[in-house]
Amino acid sequence: MTNSNDNSDQPDTPWTFATGEREGIPMLLRVLADPPTEAMQAELPTLVLIQWPFESEDGRMPEEHELAQMVAFEEALVDGMDMGGWGVCVAVLTFGGTREWRCFTPDAERFQEGINEALVGQPVYPLKFAVFDDPAWMALREVQDAIA
Repeated sequence: MTNSNDNSDQPDTPWTFATGEREGIPMLLRVLADPPTEAMQAELPTLVLIQWPFESEDGRMPEEHELAQMVAFEEALVDGMDMGGWGVCVAVLTFGGTREWRCFTPDAERFQEGINEALVGQPVYPLKFAVFDDPAWMALREVQDAIA
C-alpha cells in the first residue's frame, strides 16, 4: 500500500490517502488519520457499511458521471451526520468495482432515520447496507493498519 498523505494544499484535512493493490486488484483508500477517542468509540459502537457497486472500463474507478453521483451522495451523507449527530464517516475504500463507506453510529435505527432525511430530494442510489456491532472500531483500525 502506498501512503500518499500529501495534504499540503489542505493542511487541516483529517484524512490520509493511500493507493495500492489487494489480491492484484487496484485499491484507493481515504481514512481518518487520527484514532478515535474512547468517548467517541463509546458513543458510536455500531458500524454501518455502505457499498455502491459500479462498472468501469478499466475496472478501477467509476466512470465520471457515476463518480459525480458518489460525491453528491457522500456530501449529503457527511453533511447530514455533521448536522444531525447520528454518525461519522471514518473511511472510504474503492476497489474491485465497489466504493465502500465505513461509518459509525449510536444505533442502526438512528442512522437509517438520519440517512433517509439527508437523502431527501436525491436520486435513488444503488446502495447496499450492512450493520455490525463494532465497539472497538476494528473496521477503522484494519484500514489504518493497512496504510501504516
